Amino acid sequence: MDIQGNQMTKEIEDWINETLSKPNEIFGNLPPCPYARKAWKDNKVKVTHDKAVLMEDYAKLKSGEIDLIMIIQQDAKIDELYKLKDHLESNLGKDFVILEDHPELKEEVGGMNLNFGKPVLFVQNRDKLTEARKFLENTDYYKNFEKEYKDDILSN
Repeated sequence: MDIQGNQMTKEIEDWINETLSKPNEIFGNLPPCPYARKAWKDNKVKVTHDKAVLMEDYAKLKSGEIDLIMIIQQDAKIDELYKLKDHLESNLGKDFVILEDHPELKEEVGGMNLNFGKPVLFVQNRDKLTEARKFLENTDYYKNFEKEYKDDILSN
């Protein structure tokens, strides 16, 4: 992890533990992100403020050495975050999925807010994410997702 200071690390860890990792009936009694706590504890999350993520980190993501790259853009406006996402998508190709989270975006399921609270891009290995989503589709995980939100998530 190359983030300066323990405050951001604590905020991420609190979000993972308090929001993403507690089983909830909204998600079929699974956590909102069933894989977040393990990836964090196993040190498989790369957190950076630097938009220019090193190619070696993408190689680690592709190989499975890490599970997630979080690119935190502290004060980015929503259009700046989308521009960065578009840039990364056009340069990285189809091996990766890039999901955005911004305080102005609604990241909510069944009334539960899932936002991190800061502008961030999540970069994941497409094959690994697709495999995880297929597993979750065979559970009640997606039962409370609005159709449009579910379709948007699963189309990435």
